Amino acid sequence: MLRRHFPIPKILPNGVISRMAFPPEGIFCVLSVGKMLESVRNKQESCGKMLESVRNERETVKNKEESCGKVQEFVGNEQESCGKRVPSYTQCLDLRKFVRMGSISCVLSLELDEKCRKTWYFARRFSVLSLFCMLIFLVGCNSSRLTRSRLPSPWKMAHFPRYSATFDFYSEPTQVLLRTLSLDKKVNKNPKRVLETLNEAFQESPRLDLLGMMAEVSFMEGKRQVKSRRFPELAQRNAAEWHLRAARYSYEYLFHAQWEGVRNPYEPLFQRVSRIYNESSEQILRLAGYEDDEISFEKNGSIIIDLPDAPRAIPLRMRSVEWCIADFTYFRFASDFEVTGLRNRYRRYGLGVPLVARCRSIHQKPTRYRYCLQELCVPMTAFLRFSEEGVPEMEIIDTMECNVAEVGNIRVPLEIDYTTPLAYSFELTLEKNALDGATLGLLSPDALLKETEDGTRQLKGIYMPQAYDAEKIPVVMIHGLWSSAMTWMEMYNTLNNLPILREKYQFWFYFYPNGQPFWVSAAQLRDDLNALRHELDPTRENAHMDQMVLVGHSMGGLVALLQTIDSQERFWNLITATPVEQLPGTPESNQEVARWFHTVPNPSVNCVITLGTPFKGSGYANKTTRGLTGIMGKKATLVETNLDKFREENQKFIQNEQLLDFYTALDSLQKDSIFWSALLESTPAPWVTYYNVVAHLKADDAGSHSDGVVSVESATLPWATQEYNVTALHREITNNAEAILSVARILAERLENNSKNEHNP
Repeated sequence: MLRRHFPIPKILPNGVISRMAFPPEGIFCVLSVGKMLESVRNKQESCGKMLESVRNERETVKNKEESCGKVQEFVGNEQESCGKRVPSYTQCLDLRKFVRMGSISCVLSLELDEKCRKTWYFARRFSVLSLFCMLIFLVGCNSSRLTRSRLPSPWKMAHFPRYSATFDFYSEPTQVLLRTLSLDKKVNKNPKRVLETLNEAFQESPRLDLLGMMAEVSFMEGKRQVKSRRFPELAQRNAAEWHLRAARYSYEYLFHAQWEGVRNPYEPLFQRVSRIYNESSEQILRLAGYEDDEISFEKNGSIIIDLPDAPRAIPLRMRSVEWCIADFTYFRFASDFEVTGLRNRYRRYGLGVPLVARCRSIHQKPTRYRYCLQELCVPMTAFLRFSEEGVPEMEIIDTMECNVAEVGNIRVPLEIDYTTPLAYSFELTLEKNALDGATLGLLSPDALLKETEDGTRQLKGIYMPQAYDAEKIPVVMIHGLWSSAMTWMEMYNTLNNLPILREKYQFWFYFYPNGQPFWVSAAQLRDDLNALRHELDPTRENAHMDQMVLVGHSMGGLVALLQTIDSQERFWNLITATPVEQLPGTPESNQEVARWFHTVPNPSVNCVITLGTPFKGSGYANKTTRGLTGIMGKKATLVETNLDKFREENQKFIQNEQLLDFYTALDSLQKDSIFWSALLESTPAPWVTYYNVVAHLKADDAGSHSDGVVSVESATLPWATQEYNVTALHREITNNAEAILSVARILAERLENNSKNEHNP
């Protein structure tokens, strides 16, 4: 008969309750209930005193209402504000942050007059700038916290504990066996003798559970040595030896052919041994020269691990078609980082140690690396192997090429972290080249037309998170107004980690000065796509490049749309009826302006997906926002020079200057622009399929639905084959789960249709 009992906790000499005295699920007792009740009564009395003090402060604040009249719009109604600070009994416990030396430090203190004067000065000094930022925020499409709040990078990493697979107790099967062999009291005092006893028992009668228990005993002792503070150098060498033993026993448990029909992957011990193998492999790498948060390798391609008797070299082998060890500046552990700017961290669980490998110089690689991020980081996994004689070898596997390791006839799924290298790569690139420059691109477009730090290209252009793959279909993501490539990180992180999409698509980002009219940016994208195709596929034989997909958010949707329509003379006739060849102005300036208003479908583009795009303009592109943007920003120098020359030299031939009289991108998005009717009357390319995602919230004052910036009427595209409706704010569409799922469904359906067409020509 089983009886539930509560054991008395074991109290150590220093007064700490030993966790070893409790069963594995943990039962925590309180030593003195009387003291706890007395503490609760004291807290009740303290809360009563705090309530009385808050009421007194409330009366003080009421007397200050008249002196705070100038800052009512900043501090609100003082009576309501202080009233909210009178807490209930349960809220009093949260007032500890306001308690100093037994008294409450109220936010509105007796020095309120001085604060009022400082706040009023601040309001007068920055009122125009605040209004500008507020209005632009409403219009903007940027979803990156970096730009909105000017906080440190959202991709900033924070260290995890050294042991990611933490368990402090032996498993239940191991405890049972240790008690059976009368070793339970010796395992902590003399683990080497316990391991020898288990090994002798294993030699007499080989059993798989004994092998797993030897791995567990070795791992627990290695972990204890790492945490030891006495003789740290000796402890490190001992820890390395114990973890090497744990990894070897685990490897034999998981892969030895002797146990092929005995291993049970559903058994808890099997899962525990798998974790021990991963953790021991990681600790071996850490103890073998992990300096300055980087894994250091010897020139001969090995790692040196210090053991108690003598140092030992573990050979290193790179398994990759593209890379070798010398191609990387350093390796770091993915478990050392926490990605704080993305909601989801995508991992593939298996065996091995996920690494972040930073490339040394991508410009020394083949042409298909030409458009990669400057600070490219590749996901790798370290896999520790052992020969039959027990000789270790560390294999570094490129997980972008292969996600399994083969041990004999066993295919082992690798442990892979896809998100951390992506976030780390973008963080390094952002720090060097300001690819998060949403505000910079809006107010100073010239800054994005300069060269990168290494001088190899302009900041503007197409960026690839991985090298160009001729066997995959390109998907180009184009950001909108007051935004950057960072706005796509959440969507890209999800789409690229869906196996069916990752195997068939490659995702690119287009970064451009969003402060210029969208027809200028569309002309630049047209040139950039043609240059990329000429460089990567000069013979135009790659069929995957002819299935290119463009995904555009907000103004980026207009930039994408203009890649696929034949405007003929429709846009040009809005300015002048005279052909560009007959204009008397400078040919260079005439041709540049004409390039903006003559669009020809790009034969490489096969699909366009637009999200929250204003096909009829936006009401937020009004005189106020356009005026404030004009005050704070400036035109791109090259655009302004060509435009001024064109207007000055061809003044007699210009019939309508509306499309030429612009200063920023907001001027091109106003609702009364003559461009919209001509756009929707243009001829779309017959081979292009259009999909549209419309966001909406609730009806505005005029009774029309919108996403807060673009009305549903303006966001509707008549050419769309299929339209999806999602509930989201305009600036959050690219992060919205419904929108991401819609884009994923579109891409998956296109793969299915392409497969059907191949089988039924």
